[in-house]
Amino acid sequence: MALIEDSNLNRNDFVIKISSSPVFCFENETLIKACEKVISGYRRLPIVNKDSLVTGIITTNDLVKAFLYNVDFEKEKIENIMKRDVITLFENDNIDFLLKLFKFSKRGGFPIIGENYKLKAVVSERDFIKFFENVNFYKKVYEVMSKKPLVVKNNFNLIDCAKSFSFSGYRRFPVVNENNEIIGIVTSNDLIRHVYENKFSKNCLYDSVEKFCVKNIVTIDKNADLSEFIKIT
Repeated sequence: MALIEDSNLNRNDFVIKISSSPVFCFENETLIKACEKVISGYRRLPIVNKDSLVTGIITTNDLVKAFLYNVDFEKEKIENIMKRDVITLFENDNIDFLLKLFKFSKRGGFPIIGENYKLKAVVSERDFIKFFENVNFYKKVYEVMSKKPLVVKNNFNLIDCAKSFSFSGYRRFPVVNENNEIIGIVTSNDLIRHVYENKFSKNCLYDSVEKFCVKNIVTIDKNADLSEFIKIT
């Protein structure tokens, strides 16, 4: 199995070394602003106040839940639905500490703050694993994959799909037809994008998943090394 050192990282390296520039929202902005940033490719957003201090975090699934509760996205402020129990890291915390946070918090990313406690960067699981693209794990995809993943039917409507995301906590599902053949994949981002593009109209509530799921699926052989999976994600 691959070790951290195989990726040219060191457990004592500062987390800022593998972090990304932060994309964030202000707590007094409306949910529309959060939607616009989420659908551009970000599944979690740090939330800051006017002094750039981190006060919360919002995810695509938080937006899905807000949609289920008929929240007015054009009027509701982010601070009213964001998670306030946000875990932050200092820029000089080390990677070993980050890995422990990933394991025990079961969260996939964290805001990073500087010495002045203001938002400086973000770090996610993806920021870490990308360093292993050229490392042979000596483990096959089938050894770590979910053998019986949760799926949604292609005739599920938007409400059914939103409930599946909200109740399960997952961010993506394979979409299957009546013969249980995979025809696409749907993510919470896809759902939020569809609702946003339809201006939150009630007319889209009963659109089928098949209408807004991604049909051009990227696949990988189950016997491939894990590094091959990292390269395409």
